[in-house]
Amino acid sequence: MGSPGVLREVFYTQAAATKHADLLTAARAAGAEVHSATDAIVESLAQTITPQGIIAVCNFIDVPLTQSVDAKSRLISILANVRDPGNAGTVIRSTDAAGADAVVLAGESVDVYNAKTVRSSVGSIFHLPLTVAVSIPDAIAHAKASGLTVIAADGGGALSLDDVIDDGRLAQPTAWVFGNEAWGLPDDLMELCDLVVAVPIYGQAESLNLGTAVDPVPVAALQPDAIAAAVDQALADIAAAGSLDDLKAVRIMHTGEKSSLALANREIGALPPQAKAEAGQLVGRARADIKKALEARQAALEDERDAKALSEERVDVSLPWERDPLGARHPLSTISDHIVDVFVAMGYEVAEGPEIETEWHNFDALNLAPDHPARTMQDTFFVEAPDAGLVLRTHTSPVQIRSMLDREVPIYVVCPGRVFRTDELDATHTPVFHQIEGLAVDVGITMADLKGTLDHFAIAMFGPDAKTRLRPSYFPFTEPSAELDLWFPQAKGGPRWIEWGGCGMVNPRVLAACGIDPDRYSGFAFGMGLERTLMFRHGITDMRDMVEGDVRFTAAFGSEL
Repeated sequence: MGSPGVLREVFYTQAAATKHADLLTAARAAGAEVHSATDAIVESLAQTITPQGIIAVCNFIDVPLTQSVDAKSRLISILANVRDPGNAGTVIRSTDAAGADAVVLAGESVDVYNAKTVRSSVGSIFHLPLTVAVSIPDAIAHAKASGLTVIAADGGGALSLDDVIDDGRLAQPTAWVFGNEAWGLPDDLMELCDLVVAVPIYGQAESLNLGTAVDPVPVAALQPDAIAAAVDQALADIAAAGSLDDLKAVRIMHTGEKSSLALANREIGALPPQAKAEAGQLVGRARADIKKALEARQAALEDERDAKALSEERVDVSLPWERDPLGARHPLSTISDHIVDVFVAMGYEVAEGPEIETEWHNFDALNLAPDHPARTMQDTFFVEAPDAGLVLRTHTSPVQIRSMLDREVPIYVVCPGRVFRTDELDATHTPVFHQIEGLAVDVGITMADLKGTLDHFAIAMFGPDAKTRLRPSYFPFTEPSAELDLWFPQAKGGPRWIEWGGCGMVNPRVLAACGIDPDRYSGFAFGMGLERTLMFRHGITDMRDMVEGDVRFTAAFGSEL
């Protein structure tokens, strides 16, 4: 009837390119796509640890039953619920060797595409017409209508092979029906066949690896005595468990995936249909008994644990007790006051300003152009529509602008306060945080004054060994500008310089915007985050600890920093 498959693609290893050059040439001539592949790819496609060299991919053609089995057929095989791919491939190979005309995979038989089926058939699936996905009764009825004698292969049949074989040959056109590996052919299907022939079984090995046993012996794990013994052992172990940990180990032992009842439950699928219900009920009752005993013992052990805790952990309520526990200031407030004290001692004033600012104070007066990225809604919280001109201040620098507008030169101010940016809350960022900024404007102010001020500030915060350095940078409101780095011996990964804040000489444009003559006066400004300073000072690794409101975090700092 021709090949039941169409060659579609061929994969080959480099080692096979020379050894099987003729096969590759024939594959190309047949119109197949031919691909070179690594040994690992071919091994994966073959589903075997032995590289095959060449792997062929075919489109399987399911031949209709009316074409695969007809009046001209002399020998066919009907696989009835044969589910093991190796068994199916063996039958197909043996049928091909016997000169059969076709193979029918009926009922719930294995998928013929299974790699193991293809391999164990040794290529016979490419020689024989194959029909799949038909009911077993339909396959038997059609075979009879085509003039074939239908023979059921069974371990206990009344006839022997010699009764149907004449001089080494079948005496008549024949269709052989082979059943499931575990329970063979059910009685109702045997009754549809013309003959029942005994297929030899040697020990536990079945002829042609097929299931042909009559009334298979129940799996040992499903024997009532074995299940009863498993339940008795489980109940004894449960009763002997002296603690919740012991009971947990017992639960895993008797109800886990490797327990005897779990293994027995998996064996139910191998039983014939009529035996599944009874075995399922038996295992189900056993598991329910064990579950009930586990729950009862769990409750008893929990009661014992609670009673012991009440006895050993009781509190003498007659002892004196401070009913109003003392709290502590938030460390951010404390460190802010400490920094202010440092600068007040140097002659600075404290300046404050509103948290809702105009764009002019927050951006324009500080030389931030209208197209600066900081002025976008991605970086800044706008109180109303962006064109309303009101924002939640993004830094405390607007306070410096207001100080220069309100005060006469010389000006020495320090500006602590809360600021807002559209950052996600994580270990090092928060949308609401605190800054401290300083501003000095006078005649003859230089970068040397800035460096000396910052060195004094660092020593006041981190001790006499604190070191700082200025690293060139750029800010619109200072010129020249610098990043302020702090030497941090306790840094994760070892001592290193770490960024603390920004600073620089006040940009002449900023002075002019505030009505101060930049040709006569100069100034410096600096700023850093209070949270960052607190983290450096006390080894805090997660900024979220400062905002989550856990009183234990606040109390740990006491009243002073």
